[in-house]
Amino acid sequence: MKRKVVVALYVAVLLLVFGQTGFAQEAGKLGIGARVSYVNYSGDDFINEHDERVNIDFDEFAMYGLNVTYFFHKYFSTELSVDYAKTDLWVSGTFRGVATNEIEGEFTQIPVLLTGRLHIPVNNIVSPHVGAGVGYYFNDYDPTAAADKVTVDDSFGFHVNAGVEFFFAENYAVNLDLKYVWNDVDFPDPEDQTQEISMDAFVAGIGFKYYF
Repeated sequence: MKRKVVVALYVAVLLLVFGQTGFAQEAGKLGIGARVSYVNYSGDDFINEHDERVNIDFDEFAMYGLNVTYFFHKYFSTELSVDYAKTDLWVSGTFRGVATNEIEGEFTQIPVLLTGRLHIPVNNIVSPHVGAGVGYYFNDYDPTAAADKVTVDDSFGFHVNAGVEFFFAENYAVNLDLKYVWNDVDFPDPEDQTQEISMDAFVAGIGFKYYF
């Protein structure tokens, strides 16, 4: 009896791993998903008009977003994603003759990314991918001090991507997604010169997707 149970379980596992041909992505498949991500900006520094070095850093934070994926081929897809992020901007160093290390304002960013992805299916359930893409970033900055007139421009960036998708049903999948983003952002100051701040970022996300 035990032997029959073991055989039955073995067959069930084989069917799960190899028999679900509908789980894998196919050309023409469309997916809609949601994702939450951990984001870590690189931070930057600059020399101000008083010849002082000023350091710019950002708190690590969670980012939330939606995405749409379309498969042109079972090995190639594109993903369009829109996310929302908000974090504190810190200024440290010597600033206008005064040593400082404080929150200078709140930075908000809405990245709109287009990513091309090359898929390397392991089987019909597990599908790793690598990719690259471009993005447009809607940026907003709210200074802590009312007298602070610093603003921020929108920006354009590039990214590389790696991840894996796990199908647990024919139309449902969970995914892990890693990105590295290159993005420089201008912060105009009417009382000083415009500063270009490097906001390169490491992004790690987990999401859920439904395929039609």
